[in-house]
Amino acid sequence: MIAGPAGEIMVKVYEPANRPDTPLPGLLYIHGGGYVLGHPDRDDINCEITVLEVNCVVVSVDYRLAPEHPYPAAIEDCYAALNGWQTLQRN
Repeated sequence: MIAGPAGEIMVKVYEPANRPDTPLPGLLYIHGGGYVLGHPDRDDINCEITVLEVNCVVVSVDYRLAPEHPYPAAIEDCYAALNGWQTLQRN
């Protein structure tokens, strides 16, 4: 969980099984659906394949969906997830 503008935001973190001690590149994964549909669980396979093929850490964000949460809620959540993940990595 990462702090967001309207409460905590769930993020899913995917890492290589044999992660080295050195830092890896990271990818913020924002699932499709036009900020109206979708859920990170639907893209587990895509994230896992990306980790294996690119050798990176993937962070998938469960942003708030419209119309219950109008624009710019989803974008604010994604931005908060990016900033929150970077902050966690520095600590």
